[in-house]
Amino acid sequence: MRTVKAIIFDLDGTLVRIPSTNFFDNILVMVLKKVGASVPPAHERMKLWISGQGHGELLRSWGVEDPYTFWRTFDELDYRTRKEMIERGVIRPYEDVSFLEELSLKVPLGIVTNTSPRVTSLEVKSFNLQRFFSVVVALGTERQSEAKPEMTGVLEAFRALGCRPPEGFIVGDSDADVIVGKRAGSKVFVVKRPHVKLKTEPDAYIESLYELKQLVHQTRDV
Repeated sequence: MRTVKAIIFDLDGTLVRIPSTNFFDNILVMVLKKVGASVPPAHERMKLWISGQGHGELLRSWGVEDPYTFWRTFDELDYRTRKEMIERGVIRPYEDVSFLEELSLKVPLGIVTNTSPRVTSLEVKSFNLQRFFSVVVALGTERQSEAKPEMTGVLEAFRALGCRPPEGFIVGDSDADVIVGKRAGSKVFVVKRPHVKLKTEPDAYIESLYELKQLVHQTRDV
């Protein structure tokens, strides 16, 4: 038996309820139009979220001249939209996030998210999540080339938590979370949120965060 030394969580869609499966894609389409780029088919747009270091090349193939300006525009619209939705209670934490209060007393926790630092801070502070987490790594805008499924943020968070990737695990909701876990050598557990529909198989699915109570004490062969 071994005790898990740290857990890294994704933020949006894992801890925080996003209003629809098209939320990010709707913003993407609006920003592409705003910067005068073409709008590719939906299946092509989906590639952006797992593009990692290739995001700039992908955006340029759509007619985006400056990827950095694109992400700044995206994040500004994202921030305004989320702030309004948080104030209306449309964006809010999932109910099982309350379990993190108990979990954080047993094992160090971190967040690694592809969301911009500004939007991440908005959500973390709005929902008082900072009390659960020892480290928060936000990879949007300035660090877009390091966004998941690139390993940079996950390795950074594990180091800050005093843990090697095989000694901890990742909890997420997306293919990017699964891919980055496989690359880093960490197990990945995907929470079965209503929107979850993956192409990449995680180590296991969990119905809710409450199941982590048992997982933190299970063996490496979970």
